[in-house]
Amino acid sequence: MLLGDFMRKSEYLERLYRIFPWVEDPFTTEGLERYEKTISEFRVVVTHAWLKELMSKKKELRLIDLCSGVGIGGVALAKVLTDLGVRVSLTLVDLRRDALSKAIEFSLRELGFKPEILVRDVLELSEANLERVFDLALVWGLFHS
Repeated sequence: MLLGDFMRKSEYLERLYRIFPWVEDPFTTEGLERYEKTISEFRVVVTHAWLKELMSKKKELRLIDLCSGVGIGGVALAKVLTDLGVRVSLTLVDLRRDALSKAIEFSLRELGFKPEILVRDVLELSEANLERVFDLALVWGLFHS
């Protein structure tokens, strides 16, 4: 993707999230409520047989949150997994640098570690340009393609 195209998409999303009534700031009462609800939902998800088997076979799960925004979904799933004693590495991918900056702060507060941050268009991602593989991929919340 050309840099100009990337910047236009990024700027478009920044403008959209400024005017669209979407609760994404985890440092607000509403955002914290959304995060806590997400944790509750993921506590159910991790009881699925496939995920339980994966957790029993791996010492560390590599989690990627696509279109992550401020990371509410990725941080919530990582929190649930770490509470179960699973080591997690977290990668957050979004076009919006501002959202990812907030995601770093949020992850540090909730998980005690800094996630890997990729400012990328998820439509342009592949295993080849990520240069690694992940055990879990998450798309959670509001996203735009």
